[in-house]
Amino acid sequence: MPFSIKKEDCAEGPLTLPSPPERVGEKASVENRLAEACAMANTLGPSNPDFDQKAFLDELWDDL
Repeated sequence: MPFSIKKEDCAEGPLTLPSPPERVGEKASVENRLAEACAMANTLGPSNPDFDQKAFLDELWDDL
């Protein structure tokens, strides 16, 4: 016999989904998080247009 609940079995009427739990800590919006990340990146200064990523990684892997 399949499980079923009838409307009259519920004191408050038909079944409804419970509301989602309250958030413990509200997260900052995406815009605020991106602004914070950009501010941290800006403190590093401008990027080096002559930086060779492949050479850097080759040298890094040579040490292993």
